[in-house]
Amino acid sequence: MITIEIKKEPLRIVSRGHATGAGLAGANLVCCAVSTLLYTLLSAVEDSGALSDVSLADGFMDLAIGPGERAACMVHTVVTGLESLAAQYPESIKIRKEGG
Repeated sequence: MITIEIKKEPLRIVSRGHATGAGLAGANLVCCAVSTLLYTLLSAVEDSGALSDVSLADGFMDLAIGPGERAACMVHTVVTGLESLAAQYPESIKIRKEGG
């Protein structure tokens, strides 16, 4: 199960875990989709200068994102994608929002 925490103040996204299912480790399509969205967000906020801090490990990403309308728009777009995945695969992804 992938759990994703989205915190508003300060803006932070923390993802833990892996989606489970048939296939080799790292080959689960839901896990790949979540990773793609989160690594795209990481690259975008880093390129824009809005990345405050990042921590990465196997099955773990913690992104702290600085303030700003552009960064908030990037986060909103990725969160929309994550929520769509969670709606389609509730057994694989759980999202928790804090602060709004």
